[in-house]
Amino acid sequence: MKLCIAVPGGVLPALDPRFEAARIMYRIRGSRLYCARRGANARGGIMVINASGYTGGGPVSALLEEIGVTVAVREFDGVVLDTGELDARRRALPLQAALASGLVSDISPRPVFVREALGKSVPGAQVLIQTALSAGSLSRHLSDAAERFGISRLALECDRIHMDFPLPCPDGAGVELDRSRFSELRERASRVFFSDALCVNYFFRAEKTSSREDSSSRMVLFDDAESMRRKLELAKCLGIERAFLYYPHVSDILPQLLPD
Repeated sequence: MKLCIAVPGGVLPALDPRFEAARIMYRIRGSRLYCARRGANARGGIMVINASGYTGGGPVSALLEEIGVTVAVREFDGVVLDTGELDARRRALPLQAALASGLVSDISPRPVFVREALGKSVPGAQVLIQTALSAGSLSRHLSDAAERFGISRLALECDRIHMDFPLPCPDGAGVELDRSRFSELRERASRVFFSDALCVNYFFRAEKTSSREDSSSRMVLFDDAESMRRKLELAKCLGIERAFLYYPHVSDILPQLLPD
């Protein structure tokens, strides 16, 4: 499996050459492409475009040509079209689908990676499937995606999570923990468990809710090197050939994620 390390600014620190850089350095505003200054000289790897600001206002053909020239000049091996938050994706879905479709045809044979919401709209694109689940089964989640899109079209978006959830949690929505807060809670945990279904670690904790010493139950889900390796191995066994990881979240465990 090829591991692509997504790095803000586009400049990846010196790492094992088996990692591929996914350069987060491009943004679409209106219908123009902009590049972060820090990574202006970067070459190779995967081009990541934040397309959440794509609102049109200009010919799509001009934007596609600009992206195509950039890919050729910078020798990128593919393009990730990051469509941003859910509401932004819904508002601009037709425009982004048209843009992604154009990228697939104009930049071929280089792969174009899109979020799951665009998977059916762009049949030729690779589809990013998220591994950070709070319920169900990761194996089933990936198998369902393979049935919908075909296993050859799937790529993994392997986010490392540190999330705090109330119990019960019908909507599955948790609160993201920064490293300091997570470390504090982890040190207090008397016992840590592992979910084979989700491929993630977890522990329970109590939180005071009033001056009367009432407390509510909560659960913290978190990834370490071993849980991330299990997610990658599961995807590899299913036939998924590429995974994206976000460098700031995995910088301390990267060497442990390389295949033996």
